[in-house]
Amino acid sequence: MRSERRPHLLGAMLALVALTVLAGSALANPPAEPDHGTNETRFPILWSGDEDGTVRTGDEGGRDVALRQLANGTDLPLNAPLQDVERWNAGDIEEFPDTNRSVSIRPMHADTGGGRFVKDAHATLFSIQPSTRARLSPSEQPLYVGSDGEVLGTVDYRVRIPENDTTGDRQIYWSLEEHRIDETRLVIDGETVSSSGGSHTPQFDFADLDPGSHRIAIEADVFVELEKHVRTEETECEYRENTTRCWTDVDHDYSHPTETITVQDDRAVVGYELSVTGKRASYPDGSTGLVLSANQPWLGYSLPNGNVSGVWRFYSARDPSWDTLVYESANDSTRRHSPLHPLQVNAFPLEMGASASQPTARVVATDGERRDAPTLPEDVNLDVANGSYTGSETLVTRTSNDVSTIEVQGLVRGVSQTLEPSDLERVEIHESNLTLSIVNESETTARVEVSLTDDSTGDPIATADRKGFVVIGNERVNTTADGTVEVMLDDPGVAISARYTPGEWWNDGPGYVRDSQMITTSGPSLTVLTTLFRFAVPVVLFLLAVYLIDRITTWRIWPPWRGL
Repeated sequence: MRSERRPHLLGAMLALVALTVLAGSALANPPAEPDHGTNETRFPILWSGDEDGTVRTGDEGGRDVALRQLANGTDLPLNAPLQDVERWNAGDIEEFPDTNRSVSIRPMHADTGGGRFVKDAHATLFSIQPSTRARLSPSEQPLYVGSDGEVLGTVDYRVRIPENDTTGDRQIYWSLEEHRIDETRLVIDGETVSSSGGSHTPQFDFADLDPGSHRIAIEADVFVELEKHVRTEETECEYRENTTRCWTDVDHDYSHPTETITVQDDRAVVGYELSVTGKRASYPDGSTGLVLSANQPWLGYSLPNGNVSGVWRFYSARDPSWDTLVYESANDSTRRHSPLHPLQVNAFPLEMGASASQPTARVVATDGERRDAPTLPEDVNLDVANGSYTGSETLVTRTSNDVSTIEVQGLVRGVSQTLEPSDLERVEIHESNLTLSIVNESETTARVEVSLTDDSTGDPIATADRKGFVVIGNERVNTTADGTVEVMLDDPGVAISARYTPGEWWNDGPGYVRDSQMITTSGPSLTVLTTLFRFAVPVVLFLLAVYLIDRITTWRIWPPWRGL
C-alpha cells in the first residue's frame, strides 16, 4: 500500500513546487536539452533565473527524473560548483555563427573599434573558468579565479572597401587582397602570457596566477590589405602644318594599402588561493572537535560520511548580455536571438547558514566578517541571507567519528587543500570539577565558597584569567588564582545551585567541559528535619540491634514492648 502511494506523493510535491514558482521570471529560455557533454540530470539545475518549465526532463521515472522536474520548476541551490558549467561553455562557444568579411557579429555589450578599412571590430570575453562570482555584499562581488584556468573569447569584424571612382581621366579601382585575424593574445596585467594565430573563438590556458587583483584581457589584431589601382589617362597631340595627331597614354599605378586594428576586452578578477589552518581536540566522551579558519570566504570541508559547509552556497546562471547578437553590415544593423548562452557560477550566503550533512557531526560555532547581505538578480529565486550575515571564515565542528584526512574546498571549483591531523594544533579538553561549601549563614543570607578545579590534574581554574564564568544564584562570578571565590547570597532558599560555563576551547587552552553543583542550606524547615534525623538514627540503630539479638538467641525480647 505504501509503495503505491509514493508516485502520487511525489507528483503532489512537484505540483506544489510548480504553483509556488514565480511566473515570467526570465526574458530568455535556456536550451531545451543537454548538450556539450553536460550531465542530463544536472542540466536543468544550471539555469537559475530562466523561465521555468522549458527543459525536457524525460518520463522514465525514478529519482533522477524527479530531480530534473524539480529543477525545471524552480531554482535550486548547489552545494558545490559544477564542472558542467565549464563543459557547457567550452562547447557553447563553438556555436558562434559563421562569419564573412561583409558582416560583423557581436554581442550587444561589446566595444567595437575600427579605422578606414576595418569596421566594427571587437574582441569580447566569453568566459573565464573555473571562476565564481562571489556575492559578498551589495557592493563587493569579486570574480574569484583559480590559479590555473582557461579564457574563452570571440572576435569578429567587417571590411570596408572604398567605392570605385570611374569618372574623369583618373580612375580608381579598389579590390580586397587579404583580410584576417592576424593574432590573438591573452594579456594579464598588461603582459602577454599567451598568443596564437587568428581565430574567431580564441581559447587560452593560464597557470600560476598569483593571489590578489588582476585584469585579464584578450586582444586581437585584425589585418586588412587592399589593392588600389589608379588608372590615369593623358592625351597628347602633335600639330604639323594643317594636321593634328592626338593619342592617349594610359598609366597604371598599383598600391597595396594595409591596416591593422587592435581590439581588446578585459575583466577585473581576483586570484583565489585557499589557506586553512586549525586546531583539533578530543572531548572526554571521545568525540572530536575541529576548528578550521580560512584566509578568505570558503566552502567547507569533508569528514567521514559527510560534509561540513559554511554559509556559502552556489547557483549557475546564464550571462544575459549574450542573449542578443548584433549583425552589423555597411548598410544595415539587425539584432537576432543568440545561440550562445555562457554560464557563470555564483556564490551567495544562504539564509540557513552553516550546516553538516552527516548526523554524527554538528556545527558548534562560526565566525567571520559581518557584511550586508547581497541582493540576487531579480529572476533568481533562492533563500539568500536577509539584512546582514556573518561569514563563516571560521568553522567549528564536533563529530563522533574519527577524523583522518580532511579535504578542504574553496569557492572556486578545483581549489582545495588536504589537511592531516598532524597539521592541526592539538588542544586538550578536560573535565571540570565545581564544588560548593557554605562558609556561614543566617536566616536571610548565606556566604558560599565556590571552588573550581581541573578534574584531571586538580589544578585550580581561574576564570578571571581566561574565558568562561561561574553562575551562582543568578549572579555571574569569576574564580581567582586559587580557583575559588566567596559569594554572599541574599534569601538563598533551601537549595543553592551553581554552574560553570567554560570559554571556547579553541580560544583558550586547555579547554574544559561544563559542570554544575547544588547544596542545601540550614533554613528553618531543614533545621527541624536535621533534628529529627539526629535523634531518629540512634533509635533505629538500637531497635535493629535488639531485633538481631532476638533472632540469634532464645531470649524472646522482640518486640521490646512485649508484655507492656
